[in-house]
Amino acid sequence: MGGASQMRGARPAAAATCALLAAIALAGCGGGGSAPAAPASLAPVAAPLPPAPLAAGDLVIADRRTPRAVTRALSSRSAVVVTFVMPGIAEDDLVARSLHDARAAATGKVSYFTFRVDQPRRFGDLPDLLSVKMTPTVVVIGRDHRLLNVWRGPVDATLLGQSIAAAVARPIPATPRPRS
Repeated sequence: MGGASQMRGARPAAAATCALLAAIALAGCGGGGSAPAAPASLAPVAAPLPPAPLAAGDLVIADRRTPRAVTRALSSRSAVVVTFVMPGIAEDDLVARSLHDARAAATGKVSYFTFRVDQPRRFGDLPDLLSVKMTPTVVVIGRDHRLLNVWRGPVDATLLGQSIAAAVARPIPATPRPRS
């Protein structure tokens, strides 16, 4: 009979423990407790969202942080090739040579920009704008200002040359003429 009386005493103790734990949990969650609210200055601040990565066919639009020469090229009727490299790295040097060879064989109006990642002040917002995550990266933009190709890693001169030729051949949308 001693075991049954101990069990009867254990149930109220367990219920009291559960009630105490629930009260503590609710107080910690703002569920009626008298704990002071966190000061506004300590509230977490959301980081700005990075721009969504561009996909083939997306319009490439420069902003005030884009290098001026790139902004001018994007507003012209020329194709644009932007390259990010780190000199002295075998893959980056290979891509630089491939781009040099493709550039020598290219015809048409093309603006070329090569940025060294060890000189970040020069390239402004281009890594964000063009979703550059590594070197080497080559971005080809058509005369219509739409993203044509992005290569991350090694790429040969033949592929680059074909992409540049396609970028030059892209039709430029007709601008509407004002009605008289």
